[in-house]
Amino acid sequence: MKPKIVRTIEGLRRETAKWRNDDLTSITGGPRLKAESITAYVTPWGALNVAGVDDSGETQVYWWTPGMTKWIASPHSNASAGARNCAAPTTRR
Repeated sequence: MKPKIVRTIEGLRRETAKWRNDDLTSITGGPRLKAESITAYVTPWGALNVAGVDDSGETQVYWWTPGMTKWIASPHSNASAGARNCAAPTTRR
């Protein structure tokens, strides 16, 4: 699955916000993610993160912070020597 994100342009009021549709794989050259592994979160400082597992089983994170002009794709499976990949499919209730 090609990660895509729909978001408002920062700094605009909700009533006047303009929406963007960003294809993160095209923007960053990053890998496709397995659909069942994708999660997204926002940090307290406003960074947007889309994480998941690619076809080789590696955890990947697409991220952006306020003030940046582009998205970044980063592998995170090897962030710590000996770390296990803890990404798992979510279950529906």
